[in-house]
Amino acid sequence: EYQGRKWMISVWKGQYDLVTGGEIGVYYDLFEVNIPGVFSGTFYKAADDDNLLNMSFTLKKNGKVMFTRTDRHWWLTGFKLGEFSQPWELTMDVAIEFADWMMRDAFISGLMDAGYTEDRISVMGNTVFFEFDKPLTPQPLTRTIVTDAIIQKKNEYLCNLYRQFTESYRTIDEKLSAVFEQSPELYRHIFIVGGNNT
Repeated sequence: EYQGRKWMISVWKGQYDLVTGGEIGVYYDLFEVNIPGVFSGTFYKAADDDNLLNMSFTLKKNGKVMFTRTDRHWWLTGFKLGEFSQPWELTMDVAIEFADWMMRDAFISGLMDAGYTEDRISVMGNTVFFEFDKPLTPQPLTRTIVTDAIIQKKNEYLCNLYRQFTESYRTIDEKLSAVFEQSPELYRHIFIVGGNNT
C-alpha cells in the first residue's frame, strides 16, 4: 500500500507459445469486489502515465543472458521468438526504481510478505534489485503438473515447427514471411504473447 492505494507489481517469465520471455507489470487498485462464494478481492488497472516506473530486467536461461529490457513503463516485456524453455531454466534479474523511499519500502515489504528474504533484495537509493527464479506466491488453481506438461509439449512443437520453416532465412522479416506462406495458423500463434505462460 502506498499513498492510500493498493499497488500490485507482477513479474512473469516462461514459455508463451512460440516465445520465451519475461514481463514486469505495474498496477493499482480500481475497486474492491466481494461476491460470497465466488470472488473476494481487488480489481487492478494498469498504472497511468503519471505513475510509470523506471524498470529493467535481464532474462537468463541456464545462467546465460538472453536479453535485457529497460524502460519507463507500466508493462515492460521481452520475448525471443522460436526459443523453447522450461520455466525452471529461466531467471530474471529485476531492477525497479520507485517514486520515493515510502513507495520503495512498501514494495520491499510486499516482497518480504511474498517470501523473499533480506539477503535476496538489494537497494540503491529508491531502486530495488532482486532475482526472480521461482514463484513464491500461490499460482492459479488451473495450473497442474499434467496441464503444464501438455501445454509445454505443444509449445515445444510450435517452436520446432517455427525453426524448421525459418532455418534457411536470416532476417526476422524473411522468417515471418516464410512462416506466413507455409503456415498461416503458425503465423497467428506468433502474435499471441503474454497470456498463456507456463
